[in-house]
Amino acid sequence: MVYSKLLIRGALYFFTYLAVSGSTGQWTNVGGFVSGEPAVAMNADGRLEAFTRGMDSSVWYSVQVSPGSANWTSWASLNHQTISNPAVGVNTDGTLEVFAIGSDGAIWQDRQASAGSSNWSGWSSLGGQGVDDPAVGVNADGRLEVFIHTSFGSLWHVWQSSPSGSWAAGDEIVGEVTRPPSVGRNSDGRLVVFTGDSDGKFWWIIQNSAGADSWSPWWCLLGGTVSAPVVGTNANGTLQLFAVQPDGSFWTSAQTAPGSYAYTDWAPLGGGVVGNPSVARNPDGRLEVFVRRTDNALYHMSQTSPGGGWSGFASLGGALSDSPMATVDAFGQLQAFVGGSDSGLWYTGASSTPAGFTPQSGWWWDPNLSGTGFFIESGGQSGSGIFMGGFFSDPSGNPTWLVSTGSMSGSGYSGTWLHASGGQALGGAYHNPILSGAGPVSITFTDSTHAVLTRTDGSQINLQRYSFSNSGASAPEAGTAQVGWWWGGSSLSGSGYGIEFQGSSVFIAAYVYDTNGNPVWYLATGNLSTPTSYTGTWDSYTGGPQLDSPEGTYGSHQTGSAGPVTITFSDATHGTIVMGSVSVPITRFQSF
Repeated sequence: MVYSKLLIRGALYFFTYLAVSGSTGQWTNVGGFVSGEPAVAMNADGRLEAFTRGMDSSVWYSVQVSPGSANWTSWASLNHQTISNPAVGVNTDGTLEVFAIGSDGAIWQDRQASAGSSNWSGWSSLGGQGVDDPAVGVNADGRLEVFIHTSFGSLWHVWQSSPSGSWAAGDEIVGEVTRPPSVGRNSDGRLVVFTGDSDGKFWWIIQNSAGADSWSPWWCLLGGTVSAPVVGTNANGTLQLFAVQPDGSFWTSAQTAPGSYAYTDWAPLGGGVVGNPSVARNPDGRLEVFVRRTDNALYHMSQTSPGGGWSGFASLGGALSDSPMATVDAFGQLQAFVGGSDSGLWYTGASSTPAGFTPQSGWWWDPNLSGTGFFIESGGQSGSGIFMGGFFSDPSGNPTWLVSTGSMSGSGYSGTWLHASGGQALGGAYHNPILSGAGPVSITFTDSTHAVLTRTDGSQINLQRYSFSNSGASAPEAGTAQVGWWWGGSSLSGSGYGIEFQGSSVFIAAYVYDTNGNPVWYLATGNLSTPTSYTGTWDSYTGGPQLDSPEGTYGSHQTGSAGPVTITFSDATHGTIVMGSVSVPITRFQSF
């Protein structure tokens, strides 16, 4: 795991970064000839890519030349006639997939030939008979699923048979549907679809289990709008709905608890709204919504705290021709895209300032995803590198891990998760591991102890330093054994150890393999036996959340011990791990 051989040529992405903070209302013109609402997604290398329906009714796209750049490529056509605005999803392999209703009423899709590529596979029909914009959801296992309002007044959906794979035959979900749908993901991983009927009521339906083609009965949520409510996800996992009434008033409602079937009463947020709102989540967990109002300017408002109350509307200016699209860039910052009155695509976000801090090396976590963790070290020999490893569970509940490494610039990194298999079991004979890509990852550090991690499915979680002692998480102390990645040298490449000290306590993870070559992790934590040694046990865990699991409460539990361990440090960068009769000299790894 911690080793130079783990680098895959061409798998790492290098870019220029300026950290952002504070909205300015300044606008950037991407150009083009836009008809309708744009769709925007982030490539595996962190570049945003915008899709619009052009004046010729074809789907056109443009992409940033580098993450965070104000420069974009020339517009290119995907050469397919559509009657809807495009929608876009991100596959687990990092490829973008675009959907639109064709002139025949069917859902059509086109996919990048490879992650971040300017080449596309070509359009294919997925069937159906739609009359409005499609909505794209991401199942708990990463499979994309598309929903449409049909010309005969029902809901129709189609889904991937496997993550990033081919498409199954779609089918109808019977109900009185007269509005284009919207889709969110419940805290337990189940997709939730919202729509409306001709009587001015909202209706919603939820998968009976995560990823299943089996659905609950329809549930009524009073309140009518020009379209289905827009769905955001709060930092605690509750869904937050936003709706525009026919009189232009703007309303919100939220689940009373993560995964609940109950929602709060609708609360007013203002008026004078035209078209559909758009919502995204800030690095600190606060939702922010963007709307077009009757003066055709862009307005925004945000929660005053994660899941809390709301600020009033503030204008960002502009001259909009349609509804906005809000997204999060590679650095965790919000960007709002709109079609302008000049028919071009414009966006506004935040000003750029230098980062001015160094992320702390050690253990990071999302408190709402107990059972997962990330060991992150910044710096390395290059001074600007990053090496991060994440431990979590696979779909069967077994422990597994991924790593990613490359170059940071400022306080952001975008790259690829790497999956290793076939390597050395804990204390076993050496085997050279096999490496493969496991999807995109990006992380933005908002200060030295907080970050926003964008996962393989495009969802984001807020990370913070993990405190495992009374001393709390802090920067490493000089003169002691170093916090960071340790390994057994090039002859044992493929396995490694994340080690952090906090006062007299230590927290260690072994990133190794089971006897079948599957990646597995073990934890050891407690007080140091002496200032330079620790004796304890390697503990194993199962049943925790997966890498892309929604935030919530999970039943990760200790399943036993993999044996005793003693670590003795001879100086700041050298030590020895003893596991039974096996003794392994270890040293600091900083070749990144």
